[in-house]
Amino acid sequence: MVVFVASPFRAMSSSPRPPPALRKSLQNRPGRPAQGSPRHQQSSVDQEQAQRHETLRRLHRFHEGILGMVGVGERIERTPFVIDARTGRPVFPAPPGHLRGESIMLHIPEDEPGALHVLGRAAELDPLLDEACDRWLMYHGKTRLARWTALDIESIKNVDTVLDQDEAQVANPLHAAEPALCRWVNQHPAPLAEACRRSLAPRPSPRCSLVWTPYGMDVRAHFGVMRPRV
Repeated sequence: MVVFVASPFRAMSSSPRPPPALRKSLQNRPGRPAQGSPRHQQSSVDQEQAQRHETLRRLHRFHEGILGMVGVGERIERTPFVIDARTGRPVFPAPPGHLRGESIMLHIPEDEPGALHVLGRAAELDPLLDEACDRWLMYHGKTRLARWTALDIESIKNVDTVLDQDEAQVANPLHAAEPALCRWVNQHPAPLAEACRRSLAPRPSPRCSLVWTPYGMDVRAHFGVMRPRV
């Protein structure tokens, strides 16, 4: 008869543990960088960059969300927005009361699990001076609201990823080249139509490209604005 004596400080395992030398060899085997090694550190950096890119890609993909004032009952507004190419901030006509709120939250595209949650403060814009207001009108048409705001981002939460202001508010590096890029694409309608066809059936009859960012291109179609997979 064999008797096993379990330590009170360690749970029994169903299989024996390999000796320390073998465990170290397994941990450092090819394909699994040792913790603390330059390769392991680079892998962590690459993963963080990928999560940041995916969060910003989602932010730029949508053009409408649910806006609410933090701590103010159930007051919410469905809010079309655009991203300011110069600052990376969401811009939209200001619903009544939102410019007075200490903090506001933009849920993209809906207020539901898995949505982007953008927390920030409202900063009033001058529609005569700020080109982002014209961009909003180009996307969404006329508005009945007279005042405009940008959302100064404090943080963005995307499932398990959280970005702070410096990571979230990023200017579009293609902004200066955007007119030339849009002009070139609009002069070649066949590839543009094919890209839209692959993204959405039936073919959406694209009219023109509107915006270029590192996360994709927005196209005006007969039903509104779409982002084809290119």
